Amino acid sequence: MMEGAPKIHEEGPLEYIPEGADLSPEKTRSPDGELAFIIHKGGREEKPNEDRVVIDTRRNQYASVDGMGGEKNGARAAQILAEEIYKGFALGMAPKDIQDKAHARMQTENVGGACYMAFEIDGDKLRAFGAGDVELAVFRDTEVPFKSIPDQGEDPGQVSNAVSARSAGEVRPYEFDLVGGDRVIAGSDGFWEQFASKEEVASLVAGASAGEAVKILNTEAMRRQKAKGGYKDNLNIIVKDFTGSAPEAYTKTKSEKIEPVSVETAEERTGILSKIKGWFGKKFGSGEKEAGVAPEGAFDWSRVVADERIQAKIAGALVSKDYRILAKNEVDAPNASFSRDQALKDIATGKIDAARRAELLGHIKTPFTNEEESNNPQKLFASVMEYEGEIYSMPKLLAELAGHSGESLTSEMLGDMVRQYPDPIMLHDRVEQALASYARKAKSIEEAEYYKQFVRVTLWQVYGKRQEYAEQMELMEAEAGTAYAELAANTNNCQLEIMQATRAEEIFPVMEERVEEILREFQERYAREGRVFDESILYDQDFVDARYHDEVVVLGADRSAELTGVHGWGRSELANMDLDSLARVLGRPLDREKLRKYPYGVE
Repeated sequence: MMEGAPKIHEEGPLEYIPEGADLSPEKTRSPDGELAFIIHKGGREEKPNEDRVVIDTRRNQYASVDGMGGEKNGARAAQILAEEIYKGFALGMAPKDIQDKAHARMQTENVGGACYMAFEIDGDKLRAFGAGDVELAVFRDTEVPFKSIPDQGEDPGQVSNAVSARSAGEVRPYEFDLVGGDRVIAGSDGFWEQFASKEEVASLVAGASAGEAVKILNTEAMRRQKAKGGYKDNLNIIVKDFTGSAPEAYTKTKSEKIEPVSVETAEERTGILSKIKGWFGKKFGSGEKEAGVAPEGAFDWSRVVADERIQAKIAGALVSKDYRILAKNEVDAPNASFSRDQALKDIATGKIDAARRAELLGHIKTPFTNEEESNNPQKLFASVMEYEGEIYSMPKLLAELAGHSGESLTSEMLGDMVRQYPDPIMLHDRVEQALASYARKAKSIEEAEYYKQFVRVTLWQVYGKRQEYAEQMELMEAEAGTAYAELAANTNNCQLEIMQATRAEEIFPVMEERVEEILREFQERYAREGRVFDESILYDQDFVDARYHDEVVVLGADRSAELTGVHGWGRSELANMDLDSLARVLGRPLDREKLRKYPYGVE
């Protein structure tokens, strides 16, 4: 498996997979059965993998994506479509709107196109939609009661419908009623083309588990590709076994999911989360208290609580119109309900205590038994995370945590996630994963804090003003705490928090070593190209910010995953970020011509 590639794990879901890497078969449990998938280059080692998959076991939503375009960058087109499918699923957008947004981005970046098949399982209902020759079929032992219709042209290998820079394509929707024991398989044409029929596929994997089925199908597809001589194609396979209806906690949440919304509504909701991102993303400043930022750099939850309109928007941003709430002392009553408007008003105005807030938001399984527990943020947080089967959402989580400004770990972790994941929709799911996983695994807070400080300080040194650092090194060693705080407050190249003075002696040597390593890499790269590296670019504000955002992910992806137990996209996310997105993240325009001369982290 490629270094840093995402992994499926038992305790949490996976977002879309952006890396064009060969992935070994991965499997996990989804709410109603086993899931397994694989992505393989199929012998095309010399070119980027143009296949992607979307895996979201919390929402029971999946997609197989196959890029096309050759010189027009089919890998990038597949990446864009995978991102829009993932975000569209999260927002409940209509399939046509998802394709329209992907088409607009492909047109802007002038890339090729992609085919896809997306599907979700809601109760016993399979709903799918797609465009192109990515196919889906339902298997019942050796029978095939349902299969999609590929959009193929008259000539072999020709596709008559796809999402591309030229066209948004047409949506082909499907619905099918599943029964316990059914198996859903979706995959790209690199997989399906190796088999004469869906019935042949059924006979090969009848009786095998989902994980075994993926291995069998991938091995046989690769064997047949090689037998064809010069034929090579990427492939991906998703196998989803359906054992029956999902557990009650899951179906309850699914029934409350948002209905499909228009692009305008989706953009409005994205804007709300962007505001949240903006609060966390403020630079450290001069030490004076800025709006939304506490003096020590932590997020000031009290300002959110004080603003009724913002609080109500956060609480209701992604909640369905049929907002069902468990009434107090009737938590297990299936029909218990509460006025959504009244609930939001209570939350916004702070008229409910911590325990009542948690109950209204549907987070905890049983109410607290005494006043001491209800006023204990740590106890409340632990109870929320212990609720098996609950699917968290950013609005619910923020509304709950808004009353606990003293929960420093949570606010800092959210701040880190915001800085690493500029897209608000993907951010909100990443935050949920990190917090839930962190609570379950009970990792060392001290260890996590130390690592975060290490990454921030290292990056400040790499992209900060090296001369300023050198001149103040003696002072910093002598008065580590005070000097470092002053320097950090005046350095806005990175969103930096004050490092604990006791760690200074351990950090400084690593900082210098990393600086020299980065400079050597740049100089060697330019030497190979017959150019002279202009070191002054390291101090340029545009370049500094661009490289900072990229390097955070590269340095932190693996270690962050180890600390939090959350594995997912990271290394390629910012490498693929376009300049418009980066400018939005930074909140200011960029010198495009200058940045294109130094392709480190942006296109």
